[in-house]
Amino acid sequence: MILSVNGVNLTEEEAQIPAVSDGLYYGAGCFETFKSYSGRFLHFDEHINRLNGGLCFLTGSKQPLISSGQMRSDIAGLLQRNGLSEKEAKVRIQVSIAGQHGYTQPKSPELQRVITVKEISGPPRVRTLRRSAVTVIPNSSRPSRYKLSNMLHYRQAAIEAKSAGADDALMLTVNGHVAETSIANIFWETDGTVYTPSADCDILPGVMRAVVIRVLHESGVKVIEGMFGLSDIMKSRQVWTTNSVMELAGVSRIDDTSFETERKEFITLLEQLDEYKEEHVK
Repeated sequence: MILSVNGVNLTEEEAQIPAVSDGLYYGAGCFETFKSYSGRFLHFDEHINRLNGGLCFLTGSKQPLISSGQMRSDIAGLLQRNGLSEKEAKVRIQVSIAGQHGYTQPKSPELQRVITVKEISGPPRVRTLRRSAVTVIPNSSRPSRYKLSNMLHYRQAAIEAKSAGADDALMLTVNGHVAETSIANIFWETDGTVYTPSADCDILPGVMRAVVIRVLHESGVKVIEGMFGLSDIMKSRQVWTTNSVMELAGVSRIDDTSFETERKEFITLLEQLDEYKEEHVK
């Protein structure tokens, strides 16, 4: 695989990163993952804006540190080098703080940018979830709106879920409200109304989450964002998860509770999402 390090395309064997850095020592960095649709993207600038927001949080910078145009150029070249220009691929941009600053913010931050691309074989349409004892971290301790590199709580929850035979973990807040999965936002439908945890639940509000809410609103479906208990989702008829790579996937089971995955409402939503992408993928 060819990857990009600070704009230079290298093989995995050639690529090097500093051995001494805040990115390595503290996980001081952030990342974005999204899909390339044959070299085009859905709301590309929203991903870069969130990446810049995370970097400003970590460095104290008042100005964006990553150029959207430069990222597009770097990704396009990387897709071509890996033979993925005409295929669907997962793109990951990882930006870490280089240099050793410890518990201080660098005044003139040096950044280490690594971009990888990987072919996507096909979107998962059905997932199983396992409730995790690992909770999301309160926003007051760690801003949940950014994809910060230090995501060990998500990693641990996912490991526990997969060891129990599930695809992903359902995570709650420290107060017991439904939050998200280890890699996705979550929705459920009851009596024609769609529910999803709000930002008050310490979630990472994904780009695809916002798209799905918009599509539902435009189709006349009532969407309620709020704080819900586990019993609220367990009594629903259908559940699905969203992120920018898998897009939309139905949930067939949470622990021992099963849900329908082929309901008309879900199939219609998939069709509406495809129509939205036709207009907005650029």
